[in-house]
Order: sequence, then C-alpha cells, then structure tokens
Amino acid sequence: MNQTIYQDGSKNAIRFSQFSKMEAETPFTGLGHYGKVEVWQGILLAFLIYALQVIFSRIWLSYFYFGPLEWLWRSLTYRKFQEMKRKKQTA
Repeated sequence: MNQTIYQDGSKNAIRFSQFSKMEAETPFTGLGHYGKVEVWQGILLAFLIYALQVIFSRIWLSYFYFGPLEWLWRSLTYRKFQEMKRKKQTA
C-alpha cells in the first residue's frame, strides 16, 4: 500500500516538473522570455513594473477609497455596498 502511494507521488512530481519546463506555450514562463533574459534585465523589469504599479495606485487612490477587490471584499463582509468614490474637495 505504501509503495503504491509513493509511486503515485513520484508520477505527479514528474508530471509537475515536465509542466514547469514548458517554454513559450504557457503564460507562466515570462511571456516566452524564460531563460533569454539576463539577471540585470529581470531586476530592471521588476523595478519598472513596481514603479508603474505605485504610480497607478496613487492615481487610483486619489479618486477612490480602495481598490476594486478590496471594495468587493468589504461589501461582502458588511453585507452592503461600500462607498467607493471619493467626494470632490472644494477649497
């Protein structure tokens, strides 16, 4: 019995490792650039994506109280729609 469980686990591990080695066929491999990008390029890309997220978040949060998923989560938690849009401030 234990040997059967072990063999099934080994088969699943082999299937997973084969799946993770797929290259351009799946979106999980860096949009087809897996293994083709130098480390410094990957780091630069990560910082660029992070900077764009920060800029977008600051703009978004100037108009809304929270993000769309947080709004949905709060609305479901409190069982009523939460106010999402910020009111315009007058000087």
